[in-house]
Amino acid sequence: MTIFDAHAHLGVDVIFEVEASENDLLEIYSKNGISGALVQPNIPRSYIEETRLIHNRIHKFITANPTYYGMISINPHFDYAEIEKEVGRCVELGFNSLKIHTLGYACRPNSADGWHMFEVANHYGLPVMIHTGGSKFSYPMLLEDPIIKYNTTKIIIAHAGGIDGLDDSIDLALKYDNVYLEPSWIDVPGIKRILALAGSDKCMFSSDVTYNIEPSLQIFREACGDNDSVLENVFYLTAKEVFSL
Repeated sequence: MTIFDAHAHLGVDVIFEVEASENDLLEIYSKNGISGALVQPNIPRSYIEETRLIHNRIHKFITANPTYYGMISINPHFDYAEIEKEVGRCVELGFNSLKIHTLGYACRPNSADGWHMFEVANHYGLPVMIHTGGSKFSYPMLLEDPIIKYNTTKIIIAHAGGIDGLDDSIDLALKYDNVYLEPSWIDVPGIKRILALAGSDKCMFSSDVTYNIEPSLQIFREACGDNDSVLENVFYLTAKEVFSL
């Protein structure tokens, strides 16, 4: 069975003080039978030059490893022209999605800068992953207006709102066809709740950080049980559909 990780990071993160190298990713995925991942930057220092460098590093990595894909991540508070130029450059390099890190960049998704990120993603036809959970910037229900306006844009709720925002995230996935759940850090009962209410075609396997890959596999397998169609959707087919893998 193909296993694909919908949420991975590369590089040094200056906010959360974590790091992942190319070898870190390849070794742990190989060890655990995971065939590929959607790779986004860890949060670099807030200069456009640093953002370009990590995007270039991801491009080099996904070019050398064709079952891996790139997700653009950029500070929403940068100059709009610089954001648009960098997103366009990354699209030309083959990146297939965009991240809005509400917590890392203190950006509400329905703020002026958040709206701009959705507009840029919509222009290029990119799915948008949004961090949820952990702060007032990250309440899942702040997404509802962008979800409604950009109803042809696939929107992935990262961490499924966290434990406190899980029910709101499930409600959004039930209410809107373009909303999907990426429940890294959610426990077994929470993922079972997602599967029971929203269905496996709205849920995708994810780890977020390398040390969470093995625990995440155990959690997802226990939550999915022995149902092969559920396992296939969660481990690969949902992500394949959402990100056009």
